[in-house]
Amino acid sequence: MESDLRTVAVPGRARLRPLGWLADRSVRAKILLSVAVAVGTGLLVGYTAVHQLNAVDGDAHLLHADGVTSTEQVGEIRRLATQARLDSLSLRTSKGADAVKTNTEALQKTDAALDAAVATYGQRPLSSEQRALLTAFAASWKDYRNVRDEITALYAAGDTATYEKRRKAELSPLSDKAQDYLAKLTDSTEKLAQQRLDDARRSRDTGVQVVVAVLAVGALAALALGLWTARTVRRGVDRVAQVADGLADGDLSVRVEAHCRDDLGRAIAQLDQGTARMADMLRTLTRNASAVASAGTGLKRTSAEIADNAVTTRDQSRLLRESTEAVAGNVQTLAAGAEQMTASIEEIARNAQEAASIANDAVSTAQAANSTITSLGNSSAEIGDVLKVITGIAEQTNLLALNATIEAARAGDAGKGFAVVASEVKDLAQETAKATEDITRRINAIQHDTAQTVDAISRVADIISRINESQATIATAVEEQNATMNEISRSAAQAANGSSDIAGAVAIVADAASATTTAAAQADEATDQLGGLAAALEEAAGRFRT
Repeated sequence: MESDLRTVAVPGRARLRPLGWLADRSVRAKILLSVAVAVGTGLLVGYTAVHQLNAVDGDAHLLHADGVTSTEQVGEIRRLATQARLDSLSLRTSKGADAVKTNTEALQKTDAALDAAVATYGQRPLSSEQRALLTAFAASWKDYRNVRDEITALYAAGDTATYEKRRKAELSPLSDKAQDYLAKLTDSTEKLAQQRLDDARRSRDTGVQVVVAVLAVGALAALALGLWTARTVRRGVDRVAQVADGLADGDLSVRVEAHCRDDLGRAIAQLDQGTARMADMLRTLTRNASAVASAGTGLKRTSAEIADNAVTTRDQSRLLRESTEAVAGNVQTLAAGAEQMTASIEEIARNAQEAASIANDAVSTAQAANSTITSLGNSSAEIGDVLKVITGIAEQTNLLALNATIEAARAGDAGKGFAVVASEVKDLAQETAKATEDITRRINAIQHDTAQTVDAISRVADIISRINESQATIATAVEEQNATMNEISRSAAQAANGSSDIAGAVAIVADAASATTTAAAQADEATDQLGGLAAALEEAAGRFRT
């Protein structure tokens, strides 16, 4: 399993530094910000358009006031001035009193209208040039009207020569001067109207330019922010996709460093943490699988040793059983000898005359019994040696079972089955040790009884010897021998019972050895299964790279 850590490169991160604060916001916030920029741009464009339309409307009002209305008023003044000259001409050419009266009234009305028109126009917010021209026209027209009225009176009086002279010398120049002022006023008004029109057009052009500029800037800002948001989201999704592809290929070494704290950044950080935890878990699993494999190998060796020790225990149990059977035979021989000795003593009591020959027979019998008891003691010693061997084997089996339990505990859940087998082996070893201790105790009792029996037989031999020397003590000797033989019989019975217990204990040891052999075979099979499981775990973990 590889352990080299690979980190997915994040291109263009330096360009995101100025927008670091925005990069840390959520995807929802980024999208809403893009929409807000677009909506703000639309609102700003609308406000700018309304503002410029209001400006154009103001310019239009000024154009209408300074252009159309002002031109109409100046034109009305020029018309009334022309009408006044026409009315003056009509008055001069009037025939009859009625015509004179009518034309005079018309002229007066025209003069009044002209004065009103001049006054109305003068109330407008005129420029300094217009105001000066209007004032000059009013003064010139006033002079014109004064001269007109004077020469009209001369004309009415019949002084046509003076009338013509003054008309040409005074009235015509004043009329031309007034008309010239009106022409200049008209030109100034038209010039101002054209200026207002140009201002309105410039306001319109400025409004269009501002709207287009604001719309372009807002659209570019919204587009740039949208593209930046899309690129940021796509970059995060691509990084997550690279890690997902690595996971699909079994590569747990790929890491993506989260460079922002938005939704994708937090998801990337959590993905890195989850991948790292999975890699750590797989590394731990690999180490545990190796440990289980090593423990399985150790358990297999321990199982083999337990099996060998169990075979040795079984063989030693067979030898012990044979020795126990020999001890039982010796005990039976001892019992038979004791019965024969009892019969001999009774025979001594019945027939004192045959004491010598019986004593000789008793000596022979005592020697045989002594030899048998000695053989029994030797057999008991041999059984003790065998029991020591069995005890050593049981202790070693117990130690091996303890080691197997420890190895199974190290293996964890995979070694629980073997731990049960090892516990059963340990229990059997402990039962074997207990049975061996019981057999040892009983053999010690047999050896003690055998020593007593040898001593008793020695005393019998002494008694029989004294029988030859003194018949007076026969009765006493018979009683003593009778009591002694009863003790011998009781000891023989105890020895027989001890031999039976030894045989039972040996059978238990043999059964324990067989059970140990079976348990060792089961442990070996469990060890093989454990090794296969560890190999499968290592193979499964080896498919990933961390």
